[in-house]
Amino acid sequence: MRTIQFIAPHHRDDQFLYFVEADGDFPEFVPMLATGTWILGQVVADVVADYFAYYAHGSVSAVDDMLRRMRADLHATASKIPLLQ
Repeated sequence: MRTIQFIAPHHRDDQFLYFVEADGDFPEFVPMLATGTWILGQVVADVVADYFAYYAHGSVSAVDDMLRRMRADLHATASKIPLLQ
């Protein structure tokens, strides 16, 4: 929730505005990466359904395979984010 509240003011009119930091300072990206990975995990089935509805036509097994692979990729990514371990 803190990450979403941090990012929200930078989204206006369907665009992303960059973060302003002092020279040599960098924003903490681990919470943002963790939040993005969590959000993708919540919508992965919708993403796969949308892909096959609009861009490809596949069998049930192709849909299931893509869903399984995307979940595996998200799990592998999440396992490398210190905040999620």
